[in-house]
Amino acid sequence: MNEQAILTNITGDLQSAPARCVIYLEGRTDPDVFFALLGLPMPTGGIHQGVLVRGLADTDGSGAAAVTARTQLGLRLGSSARVLGFTDGDGRPLAELTALFDAPHSGPLFSWKAYSIENLLQCTGWPRGWGAAPDWSRDLRRYAPYVGLNRIHRRFSEILT
Repeated sequence: MNEQAILTNITGDLQSAPARCVIYLEGRTDPDVFFALLGLPMPTGGIHQGVLVRGLADTDGSGAAAVTARTQLGLRLGSSARVLGFTDGDGRPLAELTALFDAPHSGPLFSWKAYSIENLLQCTGWPRGWGAAPDWSRDLRRYAPYVGLNRIHRRFSEILT
């Protein structure tokens, strides 16, 4: 795809997202896993709280390069639009992935700290080259408050709606 075609696609995606925000993932099946990690069912049309989550199909030039191109081109659209992207770890060093994913969350391009998003869901994707695998039960426990807070927000939203 040429640059103008990609910009046209981004603009169309942003127009379909009420919050004028789109998150691009490398593959067309990645949104299912993305929402599973959030503990949510896949929403109709891939739109959650006004944000479009879109996995790129082969016809879009799926993969890290396609996601990277979209986030870079999205910066040209200005502050009224948010174009974010997540790429897989694909064998890159842990230090590089940590800098792209952990705080201070500079974005707009992020990388999973695993070979792929599916590995995050399975917690089996720790490459030997990164050293000993983390203690998953200990390390994932720190995210429990976020899960609880998200559930409270969803419940209050349902009640107030």
